[in-house]
Amino acid sequence: MLGFQVWWCIAFFCLVWGGCYTAEAQTWATAANHPGQRSFVAPPDPVIFVSSPIHDDPYCWNHDGDSSTPCITCHDHDDDPETPCAPVIRGEYNSGIDVLFANNPSPGNELWIIMPSGATRKLFPLGVHAGLVDTAGPLSNGSVVEPNMSEDGTKVYFSFFHDATLRVTCNEGYKHCLQRKGADLYSIDLAPLLTEENFDPENLVAKRLTTRVNEGSGYQNVSDRDKRAMNQLLAATTGPNQWGNVYMHPIEMRTAQGLKLLFVSDEKRLRNSNNRMSPGDAGHNFNIHIADINDDGSISNISQFQYYTTTSGLSLAPLRNGLAFSYQANTEDARSWQIQGMNSIGKWYPIIGYGANPELLKLGTMCVKTKGENPGDYFIAARYYNLNNQAFGTLWGVNLLKAGINSYDGNGYIAAIPKQTSSYLVTSNSLSHDEPSHLVGDQYRGKFTTPRCGKADELYFSYTPTTANEKYTVFDPITNTMQRGIYHPFIGYRPNLDPFDALDPVSLSEETGIRIVIDDSSDQYGLLWPTPVLSWQQRTGDAEQEFDTTAVGIVPGQPFGVLGTSALDNTDRHPFDCYTGFASQRGTVPFSPNVAPLSQENDRDVLINNTDGLTYVHNQNNFCADILGQDLVMGVRVNITSNKANLAGDFNPGHTTDGYNAGYHKEAAKLLGVYSVVGQSDTSFKAIIPANTPFDLHLLSKEYGMKLTDVRSWHSLKPRESRYDCGGCHEHREGRGISIEGKYADTHPPQDLTNGTPYVEFDAQCRPYIETSALPALSPPEWKADIYPGFNQYCGGCHNQVTATLPQAAQARVAFSYSNELTAREEMISRKYAMSALGAIGSSAWWAARGKRTDGRDNTLQKYKPYWDGGPNNPYEPNYGFRHTTHPNLCDGSNPNAARWVRKFGEWIDYHLPRDTGAAWGFKSDQYHPTVDGALTDTVSCSPSQLNVGYWDDSG
Repeated sequence: MLGFQVWWCIAFFCLVWGGCYTAEAQTWATAANHPGQRSFVAPPDPVIFVSSPIHDDPYCWNHDGDSSTPCITCHDHDDDPETPCAPVIRGEYNSGIDVLFANNPSPGNELWIIMPSGATRKLFPLGVHAGLVDTAGPLSNGSVVEPNMSEDGTKVYFSFFHDATLRVTCNEGYKHCLQRKGADLYSIDLAPLLTEENFDPENLVAKRLTTRVNEGSGYQNVSDRDKRAMNQLLAATTGPNQWGNVYMHPIEMRTAQGLKLLFVSDEKRLRNSNNRMSPGDAGHNFNIHIADINDDGSISNISQFQYYTTTSGLSLAPLRNGLAFSYQANTEDARSWQIQGMNSIGKWYPIIGYGANPELLKLGTMCVKTKGENPGDYFIAARYYNLNNQAFGTLWGVNLLKAGINSYDGNGYIAAIPKQTSSYLVTSNSLSHDEPSHLVGDQYRGKFTTPRCGKADELYFSYTPTTANEKYTVFDPITNTMQRGIYHPFIGYRPNLDPFDALDPVSLSEETGIRIVIDDSSDQYGLLWPTPVLSWQQRTGDAEQEFDTTAVGIVPGQPFGVLGTSALDNTDRHPFDCYTGFASQRGTVPFSPNVAPLSQENDRDVLINNTDGLTYVHNQNNFCADILGQDLVMGVRVNITSNKANLAGDFNPGHTTDGYNAGYHKEAAKLLGVYSVVGQSDTSFKAIIPANTPFDLHLLSKEYGMKLTDVRSWHSLKPRESRYDCGGCHEHREGRGISIEGKYADTHPPQDLTNGTPYVEFDAQCRPYIETSALPALSPPEWKADIYPGFNQYCGGCHNQVTATLPQAAQARVAFSYSNELTAREEMISRKYAMSALGAIGSSAWWAARGKRTDGRDNTLQKYKPYWDGGPNNPYEPNYGFRHTTHPNLCDGSNPNAARWVRKFGEWIDYHLPRDTGAAWGFKSDQYHPTVDGALTDTVSCSPSQLNVGYWDDSG
């Protein structure tokens, strides 16, 4: 036996350099070699899957976190001196299924197929493929991820990382460093093998669909790597950008222009804006792309299909019309991923996952249900906690007829969060959060991932009967070891879509229990991504996918779309007070930002970071009352989001938002325009906006002109797309949508937000009204240049500890004091006087400037009492509550400039409190790319005599 020090050196070499593997060879367990065992099932059709090497290694565990304490390799699991130490085993691998590590799998993933007879064949990579890939060393250095079948069921698409052992230099650890050689798309024609299962896979036609130009060292040439970068100037010079471009998650999709290939890529070379919780370099931005499929199976005319510059879309799955994908849904938390649907022309709609944070949904599949109640189309996806569970968790299903419709039943959390009405937990009693799976007797309940459906009622998945968690080291009485990060998945099968318990006994007549399609009985490899080899018709009954034609309303060749809704006041958003408290208290506990996180009043994960609340409590008797009528709503802000000119992300972004350290960098935004409903007969709106441009929305208060709520996600319109069927302003409750037919916006021309920018201004008494700028878009205020000078002028007399002179200054400085612009912002944020999640209306710093409390809450409540320096018997100390003062009277009508500053101060809070750091590429320097569209004017004969080209560009 190797001594520990020698073993650890070997393990470290394997881990960092990929120089060796503990896995030797697969030992397949199937129904064919386990005859008569009910726990095994022969697949009704061929199934493709991925095998991923397992690295369960002795773990050097420091029991007290003290670097001076020697590292040990065993652990007394119950702190009983009589109990012997148990060896500590830790899994050190990444299969490539977690959203944070999707573009960084461990080496050695291979593509396999199992036939109904039980015969297995390795498909990729084989020796014959050595000249097709860019893998310089052993082919086992590469890694296959996410296979998908073609519409006709004869071709498998997948992505191959050329060398998963070569990573860029970074300080985030092994899993968070991206790969130098990137990944490309491949396909294999399976038709000969499907006809004759003894056909040699080396003779199957494998095709490389995307390519790259490499330099002499074998890395991607810089000019080729950056040729589609959003910012050419910075792509090669900012941050550790030596990673190769990644192309992955390919699917076929039927469109009006024929069958296309869709996939995701990070070739735009953008850092993800949501890096406060994303581990370093792994948080990159993936956009969906579309390409023509040529007669020879190659692809061409690659273009971007959807635009969101600050988040990612991953794991595409075909639907009856269009596709579904896992989508990073907000700037607040890296764990907030949902399943979004998109039709064949790019029109979005929600499916499942809204409100699931701190867990997320990914890796879904469309299924057809015929057995049991409510037959129809369903979507089933994996739900897991993405920092600690390697994408293993529970499986959830949702009826696609009711996709996106929410209820607010508490969902078992401390704070009430939305749950999709028709969603259900498929894997009963399993865990999706960051805890080890339950041990029941001598079996773990295990966790699930990568669901895929076959024919009607056939569900395949990857299942690991282990602890499946990386956060905790737990004692395994079965093996007498301490374990962490252990995943040993096999391919399982269910003959229906009903809920089931992983530990149910197998009964063929009752259709209970998990049946094994294939497993590696030596536990050398984990099996993932089961993909039944079926045509679209075999899966759904339809010969091919449905598709839409391009929406009309904009002149062809003009890069615009129409955005709107029937009723801005029809929303499922409520104040946070509606969601706080345990179930029996729901809607009765007034919200306070001063209450400690994870309490019954303010669970940060499932409340503030999850969904947006109304910033205003409009009904003191019922916190959950809906907005009714036009009294509260002024209109809506349409914002466009940034292309992050600074590709370095958290290295040197040039500005911070929300926080006062380098950990907070949400996207910059610009105002495209405000649509006001003041004076209308209803709160409907319709506006023309640039297409192919990411946007989000702020609902505005009629009284204050500031944000009532925002949509913490990004959407975009395709040229000539019309999107005004939302039924309200984020109204996702069943039966609550309102038709736009006959509404004011339906009977009047849409407002043009592409020429000029309507914006909110204040009169001398801080009453909002609409002004219009000739500029195509407006940058929000920034702290140092736009806010701090006025802040110091109007507030420094009491709060500037260096220059304050007013009599009340001594008491005022107990509540808030500063010595310069940096400490002023730091103190404001740390004491929660300004919070972008609560907006200006909910932030006490803005109340002080506005001269009154503006959020509608009862300022006399005990929990809002300002105990700035602590106080006796104060359960909320320290409580930086609001104490009203009549100074500085900025809205008394005597000083129009002061009132305009109050407006800018509020907008600064609404737009995430940006502050330039002094480095290059500050908040207002972030780039917003132009959008262009072209069309032949003769649409009948396609005469090339005239080409109509339109563009929108706010750069000047």
